[in-house]
Amino acid sequence: MRHGKPRNFVQPCLLLLLLEHPDHGYALVERLDSFLLAEGDPGSVYRALHTLEVSGAVRSTWGLSESGPARRTYHLTEIGGAQLEEWAKSITDTREALETYLRRYAAKSAPERDAPGNPRPAARVNQASEPA
Repeated sequence: MRHGKPRNFVQPCLLLLLLEHPDHGYALVERLDSFLLAEGDPGSVYRALHTLEVSGAVRSTWGLSESGPARRTYHLTEIGGAQLEEWAKSITDTREALETYLRRYAAKSAPERDAPGNPRPAARVNQASEPA
């Protein structure tokens, strides 16, 4: 079973970062750290950028670097903006489904935690021992 973020979550994250501002590939790899992506390694990021560029979601330009070789800068396109909006809607739907799941899980697991023989969490013990 795969845990964590949805598959290909790196793509909407890259689109969002490029909405914030155009950037070089390596800088995008570093900025992706804030999303805690398992697939945020440089190879995966560059493959995702290539896929997004082929689909028309991003475009790249070559620019001179102050030190070293020319670097590619990635920019969000109008198509990419539309894709980002679709991703945001999909992620919102997923979040709502996950919140429903977690509420139902919490409701069903609470009686099991409070059943005789099961240790109670410390916070619950303290609340129970306080005078009403």
